[in-house]
Amino acid sequence: MKNKLMIYLTIILICFNIFLVSIFENYVQYKTNLSLRIIMFSFAMAILNFLIIYQFLYKDIIRKMNRINHVLSQIQQGKYDEMIFLDSNDAFGLAIQNLNKIKQKIEDREQELFKKQEKIHYLADYDPLTGLYNRVFFEQKLAYVLEEAKTKKEKIGLLYFDLDNFKKVNDTIGHLFGDLLLKNVGGLMKKYLGEDAITARLGGDEFVALLPNVEMNQVKNVAQSIIQSFQNPWILDDREFYITISMGITIYPKDGENASILLKNADTAMYEAKNNGKNSYSFYTYDMHQKMLEKLEMENDLRHAIEKEEFIVYYQPKIGIRSCKIEGTEALIRWKHPTKGMISPNTFIPLAEETRLIIPIGDFVLRTACNQIRKWQENGKPSMYVSVNISVIQIQQDDFVKKVVNIVKETGIDPSCLELEITENTIMQNFEYTNEILQELRSLGIHISLDDFGKGYSSLNYLKQLEIDVLKIDKSFIDDITQSNNQQAIVKSVIEMAQSMNMRVIAEGVEMWEQFHFLKKLGCDEVQGYLFSKPLSVINMEKMIKEKRQVC
Repeated sequence: MKNKLMIYLTIILICFNIFLVSIFENYVQYKTNLSLRIIMFSFAMAILNFLIIYQFLYKDIIRKMNRINHVLSQIQQGKYDEMIFLDSNDAFGLAIQNLNKIKQKIEDREQELFKKQEKIHYLADYDPLTGLYNRVFFEQKLAYVLEEAKTKKEKIGLLYFDLDNFKKVNDTIGHLFGDLLLKNVGGLMKKYLGEDAITARLGGDEFVALLPNVEMNQVKNVAQSIIQSFQNPWILDDREFYITISMGITIYPKDGENASILLKNADTAMYEAKNNGKNSYSFYTYDMHQKMLEKLEMENDLRHAIEKEEFIVYYQPKIGIRSCKIEGTEALIRWKHPTKGMISPNTFIPLAEETRLIIPIGDFVLRTACNQIRKWQENGKPSMYVSVNISVIQIQQDDFVKKVVNIVKETGIDPSCLELEITENTIMQNFEYTNEILQELRSLGIHISLDDFGKGYSSLNYLKQLEIDVLKIDKSFIDDITQSNNQQAIVKSVIEMAQSMNMRVIAEGVEMWEQFHFLKKLGCDEVQGYLFSKPLSVINMEKMIKEKRQVC
């Protein structure tokens, strides 16, 4: 093409030169009419060559420009399927090739963006772990279904789930297996709830399901089938885990007419199921709401009770069976509420543990007990020891040992006069860690007592590994000891075993002389119970101590 263009340009230049020469000869040399003819012929040839070149440019260059414009138009319209080819090795052909490459890159980038947008939309509506709806999308669905149910006057069942003991999986084998369990739970719920149910994971180990247009008995059947499906163990990391489920249920419109109330009440019913022993379901009732309000009120009062110093420490004596004298006492907290009077520890201690208020409350009891030990030592009772109950939440604090040491030093007591009572369940929360703490405390001279023995795991294998000084036999073994041969055999075995391991044995909950005499016969070291005294205020406890008399 370049050669052809040069030829045409050369012809134009020749004609143009002839034209100029002719004009020059005409005016300078004044030639004849032949010169004029030559001029006209040269001009005509120039015009003809111009037309030929214009046709060539239009058919070749303009055609190629049109192809380029076609490619750009396709890119503008978002059409990337067709590739444009031009059989030319010049700049136009190279431009077409580059435009095709650009078009392919734009297409690839758009597909990548489309996939990312799809993923964003998916994550906006679905839980990535289980594939169920997430909270936000579920609440949108719930609002729509409620509106539809209101129009059609239909009932709706809302099921609120929470896994029991899920934390045990994460703590034992890690969050990777915990996530695997949650994923499998999501699949199980899809299976048992059916296609009509709208199921979501709200977060953590909480799930929720919506059953449109159902009756009470249908909801009950679904709940029972789900509870039953969780009775088989889950195999994780080649281990069996029994993870059950607690469920709260609300029915629209009986238990609420909007999404927030239905969810709140279902959550309340779920906690009721947990309080009833877990692995069950509860339908919402109004009295549950009242209980929650009372619980909230008590939690607020509990926080203020610490600030207002409404807690009092009472002491229950421990009697030596052979000496029949008071050997020590157990510090027991009481709450003197300004309007409700004395509140039982069985009422507020579980709430204190749930809210972690047990930490400041436990610190108060420990410090008060140590101060009382110092006072008794100053008043001539150097051997009087006090035992203090320790919660699992307290012992799991990183600074627990340091805190105990500081209180002992500040009060200036003999560490051997302080006895810390822990339960089997407290130890089993984290056996190795807890046992290390107990070893550290014993090395300081503080005594350790295992409370409620027989009520929890009662594993002899664990017992022989524990760093403890005292074993307390649970009241449940003492109640029928004079009537049940089996109870007698168990208590006798426990006493003999503990004493062979150099442990002191205390029987708690002694209420009858027959129990006392039988325990004395078995060689029990100390007893504690209402037979001798209920928990007493400091003043009354000191009166009992000052009497210096045998109590049996």
